[in-house]
Amino acid sequence: MNISPADRAPTQAGVATVIVAAIAWGVLVAQSAWVGSMGAMSTLGAFVATWMVMMTAMMLPAAVPFVSGFVRGTRGRWPLEAAVLVAVYLAVWTAFGAVAHGLYSLLPPAWMDQRLVAGLAIVAAGLYAFTPIQRSFQVRCHAMCAEPPRSAGAGGLEYGMSCVGCSWALMVALLFLGISNLAWMVAAAGVVLVYKLAPPRPRWQNTAAITLLAAGIGVALLPV
Repeated sequence: MNISPADRAPTQAGVATVIVAAIAWGVLVAQSAWVGSMGAMSTLGAFVATWMVMMTAMMLPAAVPFVSGFVRGTRGRWPLEAAVLVAVYLAVWTAFGAVAHGLYSLLPPAWMDQRLVAGLAIVAAGLYAFTPIQRSFQVRCHAMCAEPPRSAGAGGLEYGMSCVGCSWALMVALLFLGISNLAWMVAAAGVVLVYKLAPPRPRWQNTAAITLLAAGIGVALLPV
């Protein structure tokens, strides 16, 4: 049976999304060796460049069902429409990162690079994962994967805002952990995958939240 180009497009979109994320992970590995956390946080421009790559690496794997579903629903408009969708989605996360960096830079220097502060930030992310607000955004992300939008721009914006609402506390915690900390980036990306791909049921949600609480307490209290 012959498969038409339109039928192959969703799979191609998913594969392309994974490839872009993989490239971003490679760049992150190089950045962590060249720049380090303090260099990445030194200026807004340096931070935004690092943050964009980080969001591409961490968020795109979990967005594969959304991108593939969008391409499936807008037959014949791949790859341009999918590229716009992803670009707008990442732009939302970039805007959030710029605001977070601005607020972070206002904090007392004594708060920087402190294990206690980083641990408390992770605990806060775990507590947020128990709230109805976070879970409503999580449900919305799942719903948009099941019924993708028709507009690339509006869809990328809405999905991006829902994703920020779901995971913003986790990303703020990464600022205190150091945005060049690859181990924590991988761990946070794993939590995002649970948020976005696991069924939005209390068992999965509670497991992710409890894991964050335990990790935060460990970072704050355990010796290096």
